[in-house]
Amino acid sequence: MNDIDRKKLEKVKALAREGKIRFSEHGKVDASGAEIQRVLDAIATVVDEPGICRAWVSDGSMPSDFCLEPEDYARLATVLGVPVSEDDYLWQVAERLAPEG
Repeated sequence: MNDIDRKKLEKVKALAREGKIRFSEHGKVDASGAEIQRVLDAIATVVDEPGICRAWVSDGSMPSDFCLEPEDYARLATVLGVPVSEDDYLWQVAERLAPEG
């Protein structure tokens, strides 16, 4: 982490301590970490934006947050091998990818 990132992080932490910002829930995306990463990697491939695979996401994050075009959902479903719709949350798509067990 460089000095600029460190300063930004400290500022965000201070604002959170003061109650001026709140972080979104992220328990569902944390529980599906590997699958969430697969979803982000697939979105990055479909929209040809490699930086997406490093996006910070929360339980409220959706594929539509990444400015997908209507035809991108079908491509994303093909890449992942599971259905994906505009109304899905990332954690829902990740659950479809998770091995049964």
